[in-house]
Amino acid sequence: MWGAWRLWESFNGKIKEVTDHNYNSGMIRLSDKGYITYNIQIHSIEIGGESLLARAVSERKSPPFLAPTVNSVHWLAVDDKSGPCFSGNIQSKGVEEALYNLLVVSARAKPHPSKEIKNRKSKIMVPEEDTVEAFESKHGAPLLGIQWHPEGYFDYLEDKCRCKDPQQVRLLQYMAKAGDAYAAKQRLLKELKATWKL
Repeated sequence: MWGAWRLWESFNGKIKEVTDHNYNSGMIRLSDKGYITYNIQIHSIEIGGESLLARAVSERKSPPFLAPTVNSVHWLAVDDKSGPCFSGNIQSKGVEEALYNLLVVSARAKPHPSKEIKNRKSKIMVPEEDTVEAFESKHGAPLLGIQWHPEGYFDYLEDKCRCKDPQQVRLLQYMAKAGDAYAAKQRLLKELKATWKL
């Protein structure tokens, strides 16, 4: 959650307040019996068809990719109307121009027709539609900013792990494989430098 905001900000982007994307501060947590609690499904997301995120979570080959629902505990979100963009500051012009337009939104919040989530005050929540729920890099190394918590779909019981949503499993597996690929690239570069005395 905080990571996605900070990633966007590191590319000169802004964040904004949103309403009803947070189940009254009920953060997802692990109970003493190994069950995930407060994994409240607030809204659906629509995922862009040509996105890295779509390839990571879906077995389908054509858009739109609509996840059934996602958990939601955020009160701030990416403001894609204000960046990442070039602000015109001459002193950092080179850096800002390099960062300009490197990120693209890959998922937005959509209402879920059969969900009427009530917060703890028994008021029905109305999440803001089209709020940015995920973004990614357009070029270079893969970068994903995810607003929801895919790890919240797992239960850990007696050293066994099970997931209630295969899309979330595929997303976490993709992230793990991306980490493996990065580590392999670093090892290869180290070997090349050692071999060629670079």
